[in-house]
Amino acid sequence: IVDYIKKIKNDDPEDSNIKITNEINEFKKNYIENILPKRMNQKIVNVFSLSGADSFAKIQLVLRSFSTSMGSLWEKIAICGQNSISTENEFGLKITGTDLISLINNKPTYIQIKTMENTLTGSQGPRSANELGIHKDSFFAAAFHTGQSWHFKSDKIKKYRGKEFWGKIGLDYNHILDEVKNMVKEVENKYYELTNIKS
Repeated sequence: IVDYIKKIKNDDPEDSNIKITNEINEFKKNYIENILPKRMNQKIVNVFSLSGADSFAKIQLVLRSFSTSMGSLWEKIAICGQNSISTENEFGLKITGTDLISLINNKPTYIQIKTMENTLTGSQGPRSANELGIHKDSFFAAAFHTGQSWHFKSDKIKKYRGKEFWGKIGLDYNHILDEVKNMVKEVENKYYELTNIKS
């Protein structure tokens, strides 16, 4: 795998930050043009709609959809770097508990990425630790440093967040964070625009 990553990554001269911006813009365009309008028109029954709080019902649906969709974006951003691949993208093969393989100190390192430190539920943590534990070199990552407590607990598997994670795989956290913040704000603005049209 080391030779494969070196072979496919070294021939790609495009700047990582440009690729990252393009991935985020593509995600944003797809979400705003396709997914958001569908969610806005989707009929949902939950405790909010049963209570007549339709705007709460709608925003919960949109936020859940947006958060879930963003989960795959972190993997797409990560493979913009010069030392990381997704086996699912490269070979159509999903390695359980692994979103990314990165060459770190010339060793293949298996990484599971979540959005924040507290993304995992209590029951998912031990499973993630077991999945990562089968690899000699692995770690658990939170894409963003929010200051929340870690839900991933393991004495054997290291964890990194935000700048220290993205830096390990050779990417600029500040650029990623700025682009993601702009994207989230644009999606929020579009949500309110569509909400006003419907009112």
